[in-house]
Amino acid sequence: MSMKKIFAQLFLIVVMVFMCTTTSIAASSGDYSYKVLEDGTAQLTSYGGKATNVTVPATIDGYTVSSLNCFYVDDIVTVTIPSSVKRIEEKCFYHCEELKQVIFLGDGLEFIGDRAFFSCSLESFTIPSTVTTIEECAFGYAKFETITIPGSVTKCGTGLFYGTSQLKEIIFADGIITLWEDAIGSADTVTQITLPKTLQVIKKDALGEYATLSELVIPASVTSIEDEAFDGLSVNTLVANCKNVTLGSDAFSGLDIKNLRCYYNSVFHKWFKKYDSVKITFIDNPMIMKKSKLTVGVGSTTQVQLIGSGNITWVSSDKKVATVDSKGVVTAKKKGKATITATCDDGKQATCKITIKNNERNKLEKYSKKPSAYQKNMAGFGFSKIKRDSKGNYIISGHFLNNYSQSGTYLKNLTITVYKDGKKIAKQKYSKFNIKAPANSMKPVTIKINKSKITKKTTDLRNGKITIKVSGGILYR
Repeated sequence: MSMKKIFAQLFLIVVMVFMCTTTSIAASSGDYSYKVLEDGTAQLTSYGGKATNVTVPATIDGYTVSSLNCFYVDDIVTVTIPSSVKRIEEKCFYHCEELKQVIFLGDGLEFIGDRAFFSCSLESFTIPSTVTTIEECAFGYAKFETITIPGSVTKCGTGLFYGTSQLKEIIFADGIITLWEDAIGSADTVTQITLPKTLQVIKKDALGEYATLSELVIPASVTSIEDEAFDGLSVNTLVANCKNVTLGSDAFSGLDIKNLRCYYNSVFHKWFKKYDSVKITFIDNPMIMKKSKLTVGVGSTTQVQLIGSGNITWVSSDKKVATVDSKGVVTAKKKGKATITATCDDGKQATCKITIKNNERNKLEKYSKKPSAYQKNMAGFGFSKIKRDSKGNYIISGHFLNNYSQSGTYLKNLTITVYKDGKKIAKQKYSKFNIKAPANSMKPVTIKINKSKITKKTTDLRNGKITIKVSGGILYR
């Protein structure tokens, strides 16, 4: 082998050794210790100074400072970080309990490690718009009241704000597409959350925390909400601006809300309409009658129930048959048909067709066809029909069951109460009421309740559920 080739190989070996040596350099300069990383930049590994207001150098011994690690200094109050720093490593400022402020001299930071600022006294914090990853418990026990997660962030660890006692507001900036699990970061003191207009997916347990919000707005861009996304969250008003959303089977499990504003017939409406405790209003303000057809009796009044809001004008197609007031209450005048139309000031309309039948006094209400097997095993009254006579009294007909070996008689303190849809509409007491039913028999019976004992002058007995309660003493002779 020629000397020229030998010298070339020796030179290559020297260069390689030098490169390997430089990538593992551990050195110190002034108040800092550092090591040179494989990319030729430096990571500060410790700070030995005594200053309370620390400015991190952008270069050290000619190396660009790209990473910070192990600033275990109790007395640091503020730290200023240059834009050259890309990473703040795990536990970098761990338990720097006097650290109140971090100043970034421009964007550039990409990574905030596990517990990087855990148990500091941060009174404010601005996350640079270049950060993509924040690992778990990074801001545990922080003292700030508000924080903005920039749109550049794609990954966050759990318990991001673990132990914070003053955090009230979390803003997720535009640019975030997927809201990750535990996005609130264990901050149960939060009262306000702003979701980005770019949001598409809300992951499982993303907002699941025992926080109480005055309002939460779900943006129109959302297309998917996973199971238990809001488990444990309490919201006074939930505004769902999205229409076409794919839900997990338990997407709203554990979510407590009082008011919902959403699109009519959306997945939100379908889910929460079964809960009487939730008041629902609609973004699209539909004009829809809950019942498009109604049948009532002459003389009755009926509230037409409308889904929709605004300045509503009510009109009857035939005022001789039925009138309607400004609140949608229909009064049946005479037998016939009429159409009730509700018109909103935005031009939308809804209609309900009303059929008025003969006066209720001439009709019977059948609320049970025959005595049940249970009734037949008990002594007492069983009623199946009720009507109003021409004078306005209630006439109740049915039977008296006597399964004893003696003839039976109600002698005193008989009280009959009539309910419609659970509300009392008539009640009458009889100090003495005689009826004799042979032993082991069922006897037809008719009872009259005077109109003075009826709470409403007109009652449509054909609509709603009629129940009759009888109380009193039975004596047998």
